[in-house]
Amino acid sequence: MAVDIKQGTAFGWYISLSANSVHTWNEIESKFHTQFYRTKSEVSLLDLSRLVQEPGEAAAAYIARFKKARHRCKVALSEVEFV
Repeated sequence: MAVDIKQGTAFGWYISLSANSVHTWNEIESKFHTQFYRTKSEVSLLDLSRLVQEPGEAAAAYIARFKKARHRCKVALSEVEFV
């Protein structure tokens, strides 16, 4: 199956760029990432403190969700401080 690149959100964005607004591949890559690439936001200690086990959520699922959020927290704390 062939892909038609002359349609879609990315193509619409590309053709809407002002003429001569991009001069290098790095510039277009940077503009593309700014437009379309969304990074996960950093988690604060307050965010972690607000995580609670949802009704009906298995303990293992809650712990996994907490650990995933904890890895996005850039504050250096020991394991004891997280408990």
